[in-house]
Amino acid sequence: MTGRRAELLELVDAAQRVAGVIAARDRGDKDGAAQLLASLTDDGLLAQGALLLTDMLLQVHRVSTGDDVQTTLQQLSLQLEASVREAS
Repeated sequence: MTGRRAELLELVDAAQRVAGVIAARDRGDKDGAAQLLASLTDDGLLAQGALLLTDMLLQVHRVSTGDDVQTTLQQLSLQLEASVREAS
């Protein structure tokens, strides 16, 4: 296996584990989410996997809704700001 292919497989594995963390949280499995998250020991790889998953989810959302990515990101940003205000 080439170095580039190994890096890609590692990145995809990280993205799949991030998806697993989200799925575990959604079904209320806090222990499973924590275990999966702990398996991602490389912070850089965790960030890259999360970014890959986010990019893919945004594209799926764009295709499903017709909303462009920028509009979706603006809406998400506003929701994040509202969450912070509500928590204060």
